Amino acid sequence: MDTAERRVVAALWALPGIGVKTIERVREVFAAPGELYERPVKSWRREVDFSPQAVAALRKLDALAEVAERLEADLRRLGYRIIFPEEAAWPPALRDVAGAPPLLFMLGEGAVGPARRRVAIVGTRTPETGATGEVRKLAAQVAEAGVGVVSGGAQGIDRAAHLGALDGGGETWAFLGCAIEEMDSAQAVLRRPFREGQGTFFSQFPPGARCEKGHFLLRNACISGASEAVLVARAPASSGALNTVQHAREQGRPVLALPGDPWNRAAVGSNQLLRDGARLCTGVQDVLDALGLSGTVTPRPAPGPVDREPLGETAARVLAVLTRAPTGFDELLAQVPGVGAGALAAALLELELNGDALQRAGKRYERVS
Repeated sequence: MDTAERRVVAALWALPGIGVKTIERVREVFAAPGELYERPVKSWRREVDFSPQAVAALRKLDALAEVAERLEADLRRLGYRIIFPEEAAWPPALRDVAGAPPLLFMLGEGAVGPARRRVAIVGTRTPETGATGEVRKLAAQVAEAGVGVVSGGAQGIDRAAHLGALDGGGETWAFLGCAIEEMDSAQAVLRRPFREGQGTFFSQFPPGARCEKGHFLLRNACISGASEAVLVARAPASSGALNTVQHAREQGRPVLALPGDPWNRAAVGSNQLLRDGARLCTGVQDVLDALGLSGTVTPRPAPGPVDREPLGETAARVLAVLTRAPTGFDELLAQVPGVGAGALAAALLELELNGDALQRAGKRYERVS
């Protein structure tokens, strides 16, 4: 795909009402889509069956070059870029997935680097006490075996999977349900560890696109499509992770699930998956088996001690009062005199990123060790 065609595809993708099928129709109608870059829109718009929303947007344009140039300027300002399927940074497993987006926005290195298998580790934002710590350990073991970890960047299971992969010295990808610069505070927590490790943010949504329910359903197909297997760590009866499973099955990806206590509401959906035939996962070897790596992967030694930045004064004070029993935010506020809510939130974030604390449901925090 030449530069002009890339710009045409990017410009169309950035317009409202244009999706994968519309891009495919444009490519069917025009043998050389790049010719549309500076050609007046009014001269070709009626040759494609665009949606009413797209027609309204196209009517405001003289040429697609206007949109492409504005998009390129936005990306330079925001500090991330577009990639296309033929590029080395593109997730390899996503190339052959039907309905995959024609481009991705990326912050990080993507697939540039050693070839590896990847597993999606997904689950609820509000798992039971202790679950995120165990998932983080499992993700670290997966990474130590040379396998990449893919998830959705949300708090709870997703965040534990990403941080665990980085703990293990491995690679991790987060697919977002919004534009990269629009990620919420829970996702933005990962920006520093991703930058310092091997983390990449991907999004199929152009600059300015905010989180919408429908966006998460679309990005779930990318999470499973970019992976060779999907592991559901925890999922209640109604969970976005179960939508990821649906895509995984359509894409021919093996599905695994961690078992949970039958009375655990956070595990109702994942236990149901096991009853319905998902593979049982009790450890890293089950993940390697699902990826077809049994006997072919020699796990790397666990990483040695990491030189950590010394904790700030407030973070050190907060760590001193944290215990292994989850403590609520307001209770911590009372236990650390002279520290306001904003300073406490910043200190807890510092502790979480440093691996010293975990956040539980309901803004409760516990010490890791």
